[in-house]
Amino acid sequence: MRSCFNRTVVTLALLSASVSASVSQGQIQTQPVEIIEAAPPAVFSERSGYWPTQEFSTDTLLQDSSTLNDRWNSVPGVQAREGGSPTLSIRGSAQADRVLKLFEGAALNMADGVGASDLLIPTEVMSQASILKGPASVFYGTSAMSGAVDHRLRYFERVAFKGALADDSGTFGTRSVGVIAPHISLSGSTRAQASLFHENRPGRFKFKSTTSDAEGRRSDNSTETTRATMAGDTQIGKWHLGARLVAATAEGENPGSLYFPFLSSFQNTGTLATVEASRSVGDSHLASLRVTNTRLEGNYDSGTPSESTSSVSRTALNADVRSILTEKILARSFLDVSFNTLSASYVGDRKFHLSDTEVGQSYEIALSSNLVLQPAYRYSSRYGQLFKAIGAVLSQNKFSEFITYGEGFRAPSLTDRYANYSTFQGNPSLKPERSTALEIGANFEQGRRFGSFLDGFAAKGSMYTIRFEDIVDTQANGSVFTKVNAGKAQTNGAEVSLAYGVKVWMFSYGYNYLDAKNKTANEPLRLAPEHQGVFTVAQLIGPALIEARKTWWSAFYDRDPLAGTLRSLPSWQTYDLTVRTLGLSDWEIKAGVMNLF
Repeated sequence: MRSCFNRTVVTLALLSASVSASVSQGQIQTQPVEIIEAAPPAVFSERSGYWPTQEFSTDTLLQDSSTLNDRWNSVPGVQAREGGSPTLSIRGSAQADRVLKLFEGAALNMADGVGASDLLIPTEVMSQASILKGPASVFYGTSAMSGAVDHRLRYFERVAFKGALADDSGTFGTRSVGVIAPHISLSGSTRAQASLFHENRPGRFKFKSTTSDAEGRRSDNSTETTRATMAGDTQIGKWHLGARLVAATAEGENPGSLYFPFLSSFQNTGTLATVEASRSVGDSHLASLRVTNTRLEGNYDSGTPSESTSSVSRTALNADVRSILTEKILARSFLDVSFNTLSASYVGDRKFHLSDTEVGQSYEIALSSNLVLQPAYRYSSRYGQLFKAIGAVLSQNKFSEFITYGEGFRAPSLTDRYANYSTFQGNPSLKPERSTALEIGANFEQGRRFGSFLDGFAAKGSMYTIRFEDIVDTQANGSVFTKVNAGKAQTNGAEVSLAYGVKVWMFSYGYNYLDAKNKTANEPLRLAPEHQGVFTVAQLIGPALIEARKTWWSAFYDRDPLAGTLRSLPSWQTYDLTVRTLGLSDWEIKAGVMNLF
């Protein structure tokens, strides 16, 4: 099911001057100058071993949308769904837990198998998000079988206020407000920041089901979320120290599915705490250590004598050493250790544990002044799995070409293996899912950028193929469901993006073609649109930027919850209009209309 909007949604935000159009300057660099100067071509990202990624600033992602998931849907090859079963799908992956979400490099996916909780993603203080499309387990671990998304913190220079309003025909009728305290500079190398955010979603949004003829207004669907964050960084000699804390709670009601209405209430709480330290060693090494603890608690009351509860936690230690071996060879060695626990009513109130130790290395080898080779590997001691990746990039002036091969891996969740519920039984014999991907592409850009505005021409294109083995799917045995390894799947696709800017105008177009098939069942993969595109026109008028955008999907499928068969979904499209200032005295103003038609 997706929500269907028949009226417009208007959002308005007022922020202090610290919230500017260009927001990527707000992070303290933890690398010594020597390593920064040895940075590889821009098509590679730093955290992932310099693999191709796409970077999106907060303005690009959140300028006209009440949720981050809304904006992901306009990124070719990416689909996000917040209602029903939350999903973030990259190039046909379909299931939320096949994509790893991170905040400031700390993994948010837990052992319950439902994917990362948006409760712990503080979009109100985000600066940018980086997305890696395709298997990323070599760089991020076992949860990144189909890709990874890393959300980055933003430091505000002054006190900032954020507010948003949407009418009840919009995306869950969001009303939100947040206050971000200014960072406190105790010295030139120390800063800290705190924020408080509250959001109310009354629900009652209009909908039209894509798998049935049902339509109307969803009631008893309200949610209130409160979230606080704290962050701090300091530089002491060769040491960099940092800490992040996110604490959030959400409570509300759930009316159940359209086909099986069942009113219940819920209260979820979560915390994310991270401390990290890094130190330069000599002129050619940087060592870093991060310890993260993530915890989610849930209580569900359906009006029955027994209340359902769940508790899941993850403690992770990440050690990393980056080295300049020679003038032409950079190396990164890493050790990742994780401890997971799960206790819930749906696993018989038993407590389960899952731990893993992973080691690996990645290299950047300059074969010539414009050709770079990047091999990498990661080994999981628990599963005895070795993941490999290799990439090469050829850069010539403003043009670059790349080819990459990568492998992905996702271990069965504790829920999938040990669930003990009346309608769902675990399968302890589940095997891990695996993926391999090959991609070839090219990039070209000529001109200048002013924040997200381009004065010039840019073009990107790639072709890719991804194979999945031992994919996990749901199997019904009467009224009881379980997870099984359902065989093989494959996605083949092509992606292109074009941008042209001249004076005060900019035009951009992005398109993704995807052929996604379950090879064993000989049927299309669900929620994998064959065609996805976005067209944007932007104009600068004085201090204001006006942007109009059309986003569309077509030729995709979902499973009918009653018949159990795939059903073709109608084409989906939205028209959005945004007006925002790029700097107006001490204020920045944004106003937008989503789903204009």
